[in-house]
Amino acid sequence: MKLTIFPQPKQMDFYGNMIDVSEFFNHEAQLFLQNRDKRLTYHAKRLCSALIEKENVYHGFHLVFGGGEEQIQKNSFEKCQQYIDAYRLDVNAQGILISAASPQGLFYGIITLERMREQYGCRLPAVSIFDYASVKVRCDYWDLRSIHPPFEKLLANIPVIAGCKLNAIVVEYEDKLRIGEPFCIEN
Repeated sequence: MKLTIFPQPKQMDFYGNMIDVSEFFNHEAQLFLQNRDKRLTYHAKRLCSALIEKENVYHGFHLVFGGGEEQIQKNSFEKCQQYIDAYRLDVNAQGILISAASPQGLFYGIITLERMREQYGCRLPAVSIFDYASVKVRCDYWDLRSIHPPFEKLLANIPVIAGCKLNAIVVEYEDKLRIGEPFCIEN
């Protein structure tokens, strides 16, 4: 079996069967963070009917659907600490678990789970995915010297770029870009 998601994860181990995960998404999920992060909370809430943020007594960052905290204890995510923006995503009959050593890794794990849901719906393959970035900075390049899209359209592309696991944008423009009011984009 092959997942056709972009970018393709570095390591995928399939266990041969499809699992109906609708009950996991229709119940509450548990989010374990080192510090509150409204961005991760927002993205995690998009995947489930209810989200409980719990005090993190574990190392790392975790999002658990079904199966409860025992999944975190069984999952070894030490490997995530050795790589940039690494995460581990496990889908099995007990539930779904995303673990990461950093908030960025958890975000990329959530993005991968979203892509799997887009492709398979609520019947996901039983899989263990380990993925990480090969380089620290991953850019999209915007050449705005000869085209002048509205600034709002440029901003609307940022979630798409983040969904491709890119973390920077290089913009080349001349003095023709109309930004208007000063702005700040939070990372």
